[in-house]
Amino acid sequence: MQVLLVHSPLLARSSWGGVPARLAELGYAVAVPNLRPVLDSGPPFYERLFQAIAEPADGQEAVAVVGHSRAGPLLPGALAKMGPNRATAVFLDARLPHDGRTWLETLTADRRCALLASVENGLLPPWDRWFPPEAMDEVLPDKAVPQRFRDELRGMPAGLLSEPMPRSPWDERVGKTYVQLSAAYAAVADQALAAGWPVARYSMNHLAPLTHPREVADAIADSLTAAGTAAGNGRR
Repeated sequence: MQVLLVHSPLLARSSWGGVPARLAELGYAVAVPNLRPVLDSGPPFYERLFQAIAEPADGQEAVAVVGHSRAGPLLPGALAKMGPNRATAVFLDARLPHDGRTWLETLTADRRCALLASVENGLLPPWDRWFPPEAMDEVLPDKAVPQRFRDELRGMPAGLLSEPMPRSPWDERVGKTYVQLSAAYAAVADQALAAGWPVARYSMNHLAPLTHPREVADAIADSLTAAGTAAGNGRR
């Protein structure tokens, strides 16, 4: 099986840490699409983000697309670009799709105001500047890791916030599963569970691909097994 690891538009490929290497050890063919060129080239964004994710897919084998954080809403559109592969979508501490709505419409009024107030020259500040320094230090205590991670962070174009997400209905053949890494995503995991998806919950943190890469990779592998089992049961 091929696994595509999709980073949040707010982060970068380095946010996957050692997860690709561990998944390769487990026998998966791994690719990590780079969304940054699309974000740097201006609007409209979504259709080109979908294409950037789908591009590395090998149509000859089953594919799993793993979306972390704000990459979650991109998964249906990306999978629709891949054709009739045997596919699985893994939401890793991720937001769920919001077809037809903008990113801003998924936020509370206070959060919308705060984000829009932070925009400078058409860009949101780099993600690590959204939080007090001590909050990031708690999540990433290893000083060597945050420097590599932070060096790749860039401001995200604010235009993505107000662009409606294209509607991309799920193909019934796509397996769906949710992996919760942090307490902040418990309510989203509850929504996935209510929708009938397999859900696995872990007590790590939102940046666990950096801090616990082996555990996260193993959790992804376990979720793919669970999604396959659920799909098989659904076909009976």
